[in-house]
Amino acid sequence: MKKVLILIISLLVFIPNVYAKEKTTVSVFYSESCIHCKHLHTYLDELEKDETYNKMFKVDYYEIHDSTNSSLFDKVLAYFKKSSSGVPFYVIGDKYEVGFPNSETMQEQYEKQDKKIKELIEKAYKNNQMNIVKEIDEGKVKVTTTVKETLPLVEENNVLVESNKKPFFNKYMLIGIIPAVLIIAAVLIVFKLKKEVKHEE
Repeated sequence: MKKVLILIISLLVFIPNVYAKEKTTVSVFYSESCIHCKHLHTYLDELEKDETYNKMFKVDYYEIHDSTNSSLFDKVLAYFKKSSSGVPFYVIGDKYEVGFPNSETMQEQYEKQDKKIKELIEKAYKNNQMNIVKEIDEGKVKVTTTVKETLPLVEENNVLVESNKKPFFNKYMLIGIIPAVLIIAAVLIVFKLKKEVKHEE
């Protein structure tokens, strides 16, 4: 009887450990110079102290100016069918978010984002969703990327984004310039022909 009780107690201790849920990973791509990335970092640090959520998630940080992380970031963007994105860019389960508001100056947006992040963590934890970023990094999920022009980061709507400033003579400028040049050339030719006709008279 004693042996049976020991066996039952052992099973009761062992079974929950076997079926223990794995923590959801929040994968954050950030830049050291990004103030909104710092706001997100502070927020996640605080959330990790919360008794309810600290059992549900952990955070992996990827600084985008590191060449390895930059390459991984491109693959993650390709996975989500995005050609580019600002930071912070963070993946929770099968969803991604971009940007993070300042809790002091953007209280309403902060509360909305807080609610959204908690919901995503709860859903990913409950459904035991895979860590997409880790799967991509380890080559278990294959994505293809194309080489794109690297542009400087600028702040726009509380998110660091790639500057859309292009060189002066880009293809769009040429599309506008060519018709203008043709019109000017045509006017000059007509003017010259008229002058020659007048001269002959």
